[in-house]
Amino acid sequence: NQRSRRTTPSPSPPSPAFGLDPATDLRKGGPALLSPVFNLTVGVASRSRAYGACIGPYTAVEVSYSYLRLPLASGSTPGVCVGPLELIGPRAVVVHGRDVAVLGFLVDSLAEEMRSGEAMVEVKLIEGGGGGWWDVETRWVRVEAAADRL
Repeated sequence: NQRSRRTTPSPSPPSPAFGLDPATDLRKGGPALLSPVFNLTVGVASRSRAYGACIGPYTAVEVSYSYLRLPLASGSTPGVCVGPLELIGPRAVVVHGRDVAVLGFLVDSLAEEMRSGEAMVEVKLIEGGGGGWWDVETRWVRVEAAADRL
């Protein structure tokens, strides 16, 4: 029985974002509809000598931007478990957003942060538990635009 639910997104390289082109998608001065795609990596580690760790199948992944936590994309992870004191390396998880409305001042901010390489997004893993949803892990990661999009 895998009692420990401690999960850890991989701290390996920041997750690149595709589908956001600062030159065309993030025009200055007005609201925008974005359809971003984020390629993320997720790993699992157990720090317990007695119990393993799991990310359950269909664990939700949400990506949001700014202190306002503007939702940009969502998806789910495949299930994976490890035994006591084991870890499993990064697994690819792709999450999508479709026609996400972004206010003008946030478009300007996101465009400038992407151009300067400073854009950060919040990645949250949410797993079903008991009578409701509960957060498994939250991390802020730097966005790297695909080289062919800049």
